[in-house]
Amino acid sequence: MLTLNLPTNRSLRDSRTAIDAAVNFSLQTGARLIIVNSNHDPEKIEYLRRIESNIDFAKCIINDPKNSNLEIAARQKQMGFSAFLADDDILYCLRLFNAEVLSEVPASIVGIIPQVQIFSKNGIEKINRINSGADGEINPRHFGASSSGANTGLYGWYRSEVWVAGMLAATRSPSFKVGVFDWPFSLAMSCLGAVATDNNTVYAYDISNWKGDPSFVNKQVEELFVAAGFDKGLAKVLGRIKLLDFFVILSGIQSSLGVGVKEEVIDAATMCLCGLLLTRKNVAESIDRIGEIDSSFAYRFESVLPKF
Repeated sequence: MLTLNLPTNRSLRDSRTAIDAAVNFSLQTGARLIIVNSNHDPEKIEYLRRIESNIDFAKCIINDPKNSNLEIAARQKQMGFSAFLADDDILYCLRLFNAEVLSEVPASIVGIIPQVQIFSKNGIEKINRINSGADGEINPRHFGASSSGANTGLYGWYRSEVWVAGMLAATRSPSFKVGVFDWPFSLAMSCLGAVATDNNTVYAYDISNWKGDPSFVNKQVEELFVAAGFDKGLAKVLGRIKLLDFFVILSGIQSSLGVGVKEEVIDAATMCLCGLLLTRKNVAESIDRIGEIDSSFAYRFESVLPKF
């Protein structure tokens, strides 16, 4: 009932801890594991092939670096719930369980969020749990209030049809290669139904690359844009890029699955995301602001944005 999707491009040395943790979690819970690797180091390829040959429910795909590992993973057969794993993080459970219990999750629940253990080279820094409302449900406001800057929602387990539609929509966004779709994706998920928490499962998130003062973090964001082939100045309009990403992802899910979302829920999500409402005016202004910095990036967004 659960598929773990682990796209990886790091060397075996830098990704082995994450891979081994995912394998152990799969062995303990019966979750299916899909690893899509675009690092062609022979040692790593051989390691992944041994995993696939020794574990019945593990699938390892060697991917061309020009293609998206995450898109390839999302197009594989998924079980009832799907999850994303990063290749520098660690997933484990405090008490053993069988993933088949997910079949008992009420249909009204679209996702389940683990607790996130935030760590760096200095050790564990924080345990991040999303606090629900009085009714026990999580909505977009709870993501913002409980995150402390770390995106807990990206690592949730979501119903496969919703997760796949959202991830495939995200891969069509021009900012996907930059790697800033995490908050838009999480908040889009929280718009589609109730989200529950699971404090028995721990997702250990390495925050080392994002730990520092605002100028350091901004430089990290600038480097993401440059590495993807875009102008570093786009970091200045990151909030507007996230608004457009949210629009691309949510509308992609709605188009694919034919689901509706209440306007007030969308308003709460986008205000949490970037302090802007999803309106025709804000979308147009965002395109203009982005185009002033990188016209090619703005044009790519225009080509994938849905119409109001």
